[in-house]
Amino acid sequence: MTWTLTDLAAEAAAVLRALPAPANGQVRAVPDVRTLRWYAQLGLLDRPLGWRGRAGIYGPRHLQQILAVKHLQAAGWTIDEIQSRLLGASDAQLAQWSAGALPATPVPTAPAPSASRAQGSFWSAPAAACLPPAADALIRLTLGHGTELLLPAAHDRDGLESALAPLRAWLARTTPENLP
Repeated sequence: MTWTLTDLAAEAAAVLRALPAPANGQVRAVPDVRTLRWYAQLGLLDRPLGWRGRAGIYGPRHLQQILAVKHLQAAGWTIDEIQSRLLGASDAQLAQWSAGALPATPVPTAPAPSASRAQGSFWSAPAAACLPPAADALIRLTLGHGTELLLPAAHDRDGLESALAPLRAWLARTTPENLP
């Protein structure tokens, strides 16, 4: 079964209306098309399976992603925590979460930005940690200007260091004042 984004929103609404409303008044029980577009921008919703003219075509995995997001939100998870959890989630995990069987605890979020950086600027937000759900140990790579990456320890640290060298060189030459 496939849907356009409008039809996908209607399908998700039909499923979600049968469930109890979330206790948190800030979380909408049923997402609209605009919310689904925002989910796609955040990476909470996969890219369309294909296109029919200008309309994206979505499938059952997309519906499971929406249901998982709404269940996790209703359980009190933040969008950042949900984003970290959904990144790389298997179909089996999505099926569990979309059915309401949720993980016990949220994944760790990135540390708060340091007070020395200008609030509201490009430099004020730390690099988000994009971790698979099963990451046990983490390594912290500092890129410069207070920007850090948290990566699973299973990655080859020396390979990452050499791959990040050009980015570090660019950051060393760049300051917030000389950005376009």
